[in-house]
Amino acid sequence: MHTQDPSHQAAATAATRATRPRRANRVIAAAIAAAGGQRAIAERCGVTRQAVSDWLYRGRVPVQYVNAVCALGDHVITVDQLCAAVAQEAAGACA
Repeated sequence: MHTQDPSHQAAATAATRATRPRRANRVIAAAIAAAGGQRAIAERCGVTRQAVSDWLYRGRVPVQYVNAVCALGDHVITVDQLCAAVAQEAAGACA
């Protein structure tokens, strides 16, 4: 029986996590789409489109914008859904 070196196993796990779409990113992407896209959110929140893109990339929405993002999308994605997805992602990163 062949066992994999733990360092290779950790690297493979990290690579899988990096390529797999994270739940927070999918929920944030849905909220952004429901709100009319990155540009619309950026204009309404007073930030750059790049800042909104960064939220998506990092899987986080700054707390001061969570309500606005959800409201702009007519709460297709609720505050609870958005917060739960981000919290779950953060908990997974700490495990």
